Amino acid sequence: MDFKKMEQEKMKKVNEIFHLCIEINAFENRQKTMTGSKPTIFFNFLGHVAGLEIEIFQTGWVKNEKADKKFCIYLDNYFRRLHDFEEIAEEHEMEIKAELDDCIQYLKWVKEGSHEHLQQVI
Repeated sequence: MDFKKMEQEKMKKVNEIFHLCIEINAFENRQKTMTGSKPTIFFNFLGHVAGLEIEIFQTGWVKNEKADKKFCIYLDNYFRRLHDFEEIAEEHEMEIKAELDDCIQYLKWVKEGSHEHLQQVI
């Protein structure tokens, strides 16, 4: 398996996730008291563990409330560094890809859902 190509694919998918988050949130304060029921997305890159954490509040963010959906995706494939674990490394790459794809699909669903105000911005 070409792991360099897989790294590039992961980068493209992380880029797409970030882009979707910005499209959904726009550049405005997204507290529910100010924006009503517009969805709010939190995007966090956890550099110390190469993790991506996406929190989705479908009807707006309110302090101390839990997200409606949360994705925690660890992008590092530690099996690649181990000798004789090529098959497991390939499987793990596919799992990471699937998690990224699931996040993208969910964000697209939020973006394209019944949120008419988003269609005007995008």
